[in-house]
Amino acid sequence: MNDSTGNGKRLFIKVQRNNLPQVCDKYPFIYLERGRLEIDDSSVKWIDSDGNLVRLPVATINCLLLGPGTSVTHEAVKVMAAANCGVCWVGEDSLLFYAVGQSPTSDTRNLRKQLELSANDKKRLEIARRMFLKRFPEDEVSTKT
Repeated sequence: MNDSTGNGKRLFIKVQRNNLPQVCDKYPFIYLERGRLEIDDSSVKWIDSDGNLVRLPVATINCLLLGPGTSVTHEAVKVMAAANCGVCWVGEDSLLFYAVGQSPTSDTRNLRKQLELSANDKKRLEIARRMFLKRFPEDEVSTKT
């Protein structure tokens, strides 16, 4: 493999977690089918069944949904895990869910917050009301339990 430096060596740059964008700054997901994910100079690239190449900024994507006809290299999974980008294997048009891959060292801050809030009856009820209001803004929920 050649790189832009012309010395024929692959270029890898270690990205620190604190330099990655927060979840609110990321694209939620990208659905891909009929192609392959590979690595080229430490960036993830998608090559579709027609041979079109797209470089994917996995540090700005929460999850890649891989549909039928996709293959992925081991190195691509390593780079996605390092960038905290999850991978899901799904059926056509994401109608079926088969498996998920996520980094075991990914940040559990949101999980811990959810556990904390669900253990508190008052906060849990308040959150349920707010979520209901987001779906049904015209309903009165202050007296609902």
